[in-house]
Amino acid sequence: MSPSEPDRHGSGAPAGSALAGAPAGAVPIGARRGRALWWLPLAVLAIGLITAFAPFAARLSQPLLDAQQRWLAPDAPAAGLLVVDIDDASLAALAPQLGSWPFRRDVYALVIEQLRELGARAIVIDLLLTDVHEGDAALARAIGRAGAPVVLAAAGLRHAIGNGPRPAARDAADGTAAAGALSWPALALPAESLWPAPGHPPPLGLVSVPLDADGTLRRLPLWHEVQGRRWPSLPLAVWQAVDGRTPPPPWPLDDRGYAHLTFGGAEAAPPTLSFARLAQAALDPAEAGALAPLVRARVVFVGSSALAADSVLTVAGQMPATPVLAQVYAALRDDTLLRAAPHWALALPLAAALLPALAIAWRGRPRVARDGALVAIAALAVLALGLGLLHAARMPALTLAPAAMLAATLWLSLWCHERSLQRQARHLEHAREVAAATSRTKSEFLANVSHEMRTPMNALLGVADLLADTPLDTEQRRHVQVLRQSGQTLLQLIDHLLDLAKIEAGRFELQPAPFALRQTLHDIMSMLRPRARQKGLAFELQVADDVPEGLLADRHRLGQAVTNLLANAIKFTASGGVMLDVRREGEEQLRLEVRDSGIGIAPSRHEQIFEPFSQADGTITRVYGGTGLGLAITRRIAGLMGGRVDVDSAPGEGSRFSLVVPLVAAALPAAPQHAAEIPAPRTAARVLLAEDNDVNVYVFQAMLDGEPTRVDVAVNGPTALAMAQERVYDIIFMDVQMPGMDGLTVTRRLRAFEAVQARPRTPVVALTANAFEEDVRASREAGCDRHLRKPFSKRELLATIAELATAPAASAAVLPGAAPGAPPAAQAAAATPVLDEHEAIARLGGDLGRHQRVREHAAVFVARWADDFEQARREGRAEQMQALVHDLHEIASRIGAHPLARAAARLEQSLREAPGGAPDASAYAAVRDAAVPVIAALGRPD
Repeated sequence: MSPSEPDRHGSGAPAGSALAGAPAGAVPIGARRGRALWWLPLAVLAIGLITAFAPFAARLSQPLLDAQQRWLAPDAPAAGLLVVDIDDASLAALAPQLGSWPFRRDVYALVIEQLRELGARAIVIDLLLTDVHEGDAALARAIGRAGAPVVLAAAGLRHAIGNGPRPAARDAADGTAAAGALSWPALALPAESLWPAPGHPPPLGLVSVPLDADGTLRRLPLWHEVQGRRWPSLPLAVWQAVDGRTPPPPWPLDDRGYAHLTFGGAEAAPPTLSFARLAQAALDPAEAGALAPLVRARVVFVGSSALAADSVLTVAGQMPATPVLAQVYAALRDDTLLRAAPHWALALPLAAALLPALAIAWRGRPRVARDGALVAIAALAVLALGLGLLHAARMPALTLAPAAMLAATLWLSLWCHERSLQRQARHLEHAREVAAATSRTKSEFLANVSHEMRTPMNALLGVADLLADTPLDTEQRRHVQVLRQSGQTLLQLIDHLLDLAKIEAGRFELQPAPFALRQTLHDIMSMLRPRARQKGLAFELQVADDVPEGLLADRHRLGQAVTNLLANAIKFTASGGVMLDVRREGEEQLRLEVRDSGIGIAPSRHEQIFEPFSQADGTITRVYGGTGLGLAITRRIAGLMGGRVDVDSAPGEGSRFSLVVPLVAAALPAAPQHAAEIPAPRTAARVLLAEDNDVNVYVFQAMLDGEPTRVDVAVNGPTALAMAQERVYDIIFMDVQMPGMDGLTVTRRLRAFEAVQARPRTPVVALTANAFEEDVRASREAGCDRHLRKPFSKRELLATIAELATAPAASAAVLPGAAPGAPPAAQAAAATPVLDEHEAIARLGGDLGRHQRVREHAAVFVARWADDFEQARREGRAEQMQALVHDLHEIASRIGAHPLARAAARLEQSLREAPGGAPDASAYAAVRDAAVPVIAALGRPD
């Protein structure tokens, strides 16, 4: 190999001393199959094609292609080759006889003759002999003699310079010319003094080669073009001189006419003979005889590695240029060149790499594990195709594009899976929001149902209690007893329905606290003993000695579960007895076992009895009564407590129900004092009842009839607040759901008023039909002292008054307006009348009856106005909001409530001007504030 320009220091310079060359160049996932992810294989294919044909692809693929070239490289020297190296050691050894470098040309003539005598098949001089030098005539004669042909090296020049005559190019007539050729501006030929005859140059080939951008030799042009004429490369010229008589093999050249090469390592290099030893053989016949087997029938390449200048970088590492040219010739001779991959060779691995994407698109949704397996299988298929092409056809596999496609498939699958998870999360979040809204609606509905059902139940059971305290004959007392029992059964059904609904909604909360287990069990037994005594049953409680006295659990819920089990046992036992046996089970559990001698349960029905509204037999409801909710709630309570309920029963053999709960011992608080008899209120207790239901007012007053109490009634929230601020009461019973202002808001405002006025705290008892624990917490957080659930008994009412009523209200007279230090708004309200009664009556022509009817209607309308307007605002009904405000303005004007009428007029104007009918916040607040004293004034008793 030679530099692109000849050495300026004379002939014989190493041909490869400067290897120059031309520079190298969304539909939702899970939708209809095959359509939701139709874009995925298209995207993967686009990535593969871009990777395969983009400019950066060659650089990224090169390391893998180099590895494949090394894998295909021979691991042994090619036959029939020999390299004679003019190395540094030879120069030093021959300097006394031949002088300094470069040698005389007749030295090379002697080398040629010596090699011919030793039987060389051909001689290749890989040295640029471009200038005239002493001894050229002898070398020319040696080249022209018969025998082994001699091929000389030439070089392409990057710049055109004078170089003597331009002989006609030896265009091969044997069909070896390729379609492509490397073009050079000029050519550096051997000196004309070396030509055997004028105008007829010796056989020659170009050693100038292009290197890749990284300086590596990977491919070699077989032809060079200079001024429109073709010249062979040196390996091709050697093949033409040695093997050109036979038809050339179909060498696999690329579209530029380049041959792709493989280079082995040191073990594949052709044998090398030092130039000094060859020169010694010319002087020593014995040495010549020893070299004959090494030279005979070989193509000998003579080159120079002196001064480390003649070397080239290959995929196998840095190598001397002359052995590289020898290996290229051997590859041409043996047809072991690499074959460039045709389009089908690239299409096959691309198709294999596309299969996972097609499978995902056909499936319609990603599955990460399955998609990863598909990608792995496709990768193995691509690898197998590549190895097959590499081994069978010496065709390097282009695996970068398939690898990019497989990586893209896996990444897109993960991305789609993540998108699917996010979409599912959004759907779940939406479902949770819907479920939460549904749960809230259900809770509100249950609360309303509870309130609406318990309100008449309060009246029913209250009147039954009142009747029981009056003189009755036997038949009448039986009627009252049936009425009370039926009411209690209905109340129990309501409680069970509410508990079951809360459990199913996930809002059933336990409130563990230390309590006396034995005392709780005795209370339950005392409550149920009359039922057992009425049926003539033995009713016993047995508690093991090692059961701790104090237990940490929800006393109310545990008692509810035990009560359900005991009540069921009594109900289904006609004779014999019922026993509650309590003992430890292991160290961490407590077993409460209820045994009876009742009718028993068939084994096939053991699980069914724990289902809601289900009993062991359809006739049981008709014969024994019940709803089938008690055991269902008991099992679910046990589950929430971390325990279980077991049953062991057989028909006619009685039943054994076991409630097993965690055993957590706890220290007991100070025991409360229990009053044995109905406590009586102290003298002259003054009570305020805030209640809008006339029947409940009647029952409440009737329960206190004959007691030393005085009851004032407020029919709505604002009236209750005004009366509590104007008069000191011993105790206030506050209904939670009242028109105008709910009881909890009244309580909060009362507590704030007491704090500002430095008044003693008035006990407030919340009266509500809401039976949920959160209702109890809400009432206490608002400032209530107790929570009395409807329906309540006379005993409970009297006990509450006796416990909470404050000291006698000596100052029970009405307080004179707002006390000193009251807020300005309160003082202004006290000084200005809320209703102008005289003007209102005058506007009606003095008709007092009509005025009274108008006043009564206004009391109902104004009290409910805020709730009706708020509902219309939430539902976005602008016309309804305007109608409500207009009516409020008219009614307030008719009853003489001028501040409220002005506030309503302002709000009505804001609704007309606001986009979409949204109320002005300040105007809306002004109406609500102005309505409070009007509601209070309209609700005051005459």
